[in-house]
Amino acid sequence: MRSPWLKRSIGYGLFALIILATVVYIRLPANFLERYVVSRITENQPDLLVTLADAKPQFPPGVQLDQLVIRFLSKGNATVEFERVSAVAALARLLLGRLAFSVDARAYGGEIRGDVAFTDRFSSSGPIRTDMKFEEVNLGNCSYAKALSGRQIEGRASGTLLYSGTLQDSINGSGRLEITLRDGSIRFLSPVFGLDKLDFNQAEGEAVLENRTLKIRSLQLAGRDFQGTFSGQILLDNDFQKSRLDMRGTLTFSGPNSSRQSISLTGPLADPAVQFL
Repeated sequence: MRSPWLKRSIGYGLFALIILATVVYIRLPANFLERYVVSRITENQPDLLVTLADAKPQFPPGVQLDQLVIRFLSKGNATVEFERVSAVAALARLLLGRLAFSVDARAYGGEIRGDVAFTDRFSSSGPIRTDMKFEEVNLGNCSYAKALSGRQIEGRASGTLLYSGTLQDSINGSGRLEITLRDGSIRFLSPVFGLDKLDFNQAEGEAVLENRTLKIRSLQLAGRDFQGTFSGQILLDNDFQKSRLDMRGTLTFSGPNSSRQSISLTGPLADPAVQFL
């Protein structure tokens, strides 16, 4: 049976190690942190080019990044840009050999918060588990969103995202997305109903990722003179625009020309076929 003295000694020793590590960490030169952050993000990702204006240590142990820009070279230099990212380590999990941290970021006029944890012990790479919440993120200003979907999507997005898997092979992971897009629009590659784009007041969606398939459980649209309800699935491809869409739903129009129309959308996500049923 361990004595109270031994337990106190172990506790004091761990506390001293944490304090020592914190002091050393805070005294690290800023350029070391910048180089380390860039190397970790771009590791095994030759498609990425990462820049940031500043990296500062903070307490509790963590880092604050200013003007972080992730550029996707294979997507025509499309970017994801963050005004600020703050990541703070979860010390309790760290003592158990698991790297985990909480994230608080600002991007495109909105806020992103949540937790990220590496599932493998004593590892800062490999599978992760994330639980994120985002509020009022302006998708129209994100060039990567346009490059990924192949069309301009406007609106302010809020919702939650759960994901387990690797970032390098995300379509083989699992997860759940709930999203609301306000005051938005989707531009069509070819006219639909004689329109080049669809403007809506609000869109609400719920989707589940499993077995390389994004199952759209529900997608509800509400505009000035129409409402729509859709469901279906997207068979994912590593090239997202080559993913196969299979969705069905209805559009209900109000006003003088009120009507109800059943619709199917099938084919490649970049340019699906629209059929009236």
